[in-house]
Amino acid sequence: MERYKEQDELEKIENEHIINLWQPLEFKIDKEYEYIVKNKIFMFFSNLLYYGIAFPVLKILNKLVYDLKIEGKENLKKFKNWCYKCI
Repeated sequence: MERYKEQDELEKIENEHIINLWQPLEFKIDKEYEYIVKNKIFMFFSNLLYYGIAFPVLKILNKLVYDLKIEGKENLKKFKNWCYKCI
């Protein structure tokens, strides 16, 4: 018995440097799975959450934290209608 205990301890010491990485989960998706939600109630609350809460809060935080300004804004107005040509 003691021999097995020693063997287990040796294996633990030898395998300490081995890192076990994550494995992707296995799952199956039906052919009829809807990737885009078409439920009107879900879409309403999703848009309410985004446009009513998240967007305004993040816009205010962005202004307070970063306060980014574009220098030379008047130079960009010359190229306002050229955007479709860049693509």
